[in-house]
Amino acid sequence: MLNKIIKSECYKVLSFPLFWFGIIFVFGISIFFSIQNIQAINAMFSGNFASVNLESNILSETPAILVRDAILSSPYQTSVLFLPILIALVYATEYQFGQELQSQLLITNWQKRTTGRIISLFVIVSIVTLVFAIVNCLLLFILLTPTLKTFLTFFLVGEVTLRVLLFSVVLGLLSLVFVTLTKKSIPSLVLIVLLLILSLTGLLGILAPDLNNILPLLGAKSFAFGRVEAGQTSQLYGFLLLLIESVLSCSMIYGIEWKKEQRC
Repeated sequence: MLNKIIKSECYKVLSFPLFWFGIIFVFGISIFFSIQNIQAINAMFSGNFASVNLESNILSETPAILVRDAILSSPYQTSVLFLPILIALVYATEYQFGQELQSQLLITNWQKRTTGRIISLFVIVSIVTLVFAIVNCLLLFILLTPTLKTFLTFFLVGEVTLRVLLFSVVLGLLSLVFVTLTKKSIPSLVLIVLLLILSLTGLLGILAPDLNNILPLLGAKSFAFGRVEAGQTSQLYGFLLLLIESVLSCSMIYGIEWKKEQRC
């Protein structure tokens, strides 16, 4: 029964034209980021620093770290910036056009319905992130200089992709929390964009410094980059933070659905 619910939820999301328009848009951005990053790395490695405008600490990185960051950068940027926004828009469509009500009538058990939605989100986000990672690696293999290609190993690609995948799932679950809570696209978008702004602008460091290590994009930065970043303690902290936030997000979704069932 649960297997059918998961398939049904996946088919429902894939049937939305908005999903495919969004994927094409995000896919184009991902390719753009990949090409820009590869051009910058090739220029740096060849000593053509005048053609790239990068910080001095990046210019001093080893070729191995440059390749690792190239594997990470494009999938990470697109998965954590644009994919959560797309998820919020797509899943809010269910409430907008009454498909959520149809799901309630077809699947009366709210626990199974909620579990199917969460697992389907995990499946869709994982596939999309893997596609981004594969395309990025193909571009790296084609466009990187021969010397830098020697650092492009299967093990490194797999490790970095798993890190990005965990980020994607956590942020996807946060988007689903906002949609389940608000049942509307605009409030969900406002919340997810606000989360990204607080994470990327450093504004939270001024307003509430103690919260820096709780937001996934800040607290788990060392885990994402595979090395301890400034102001961070360890990669293990970031990994545990993402796991805890994924569990909390799932718990919140179940809690919201449980309260909704109690009111019915």
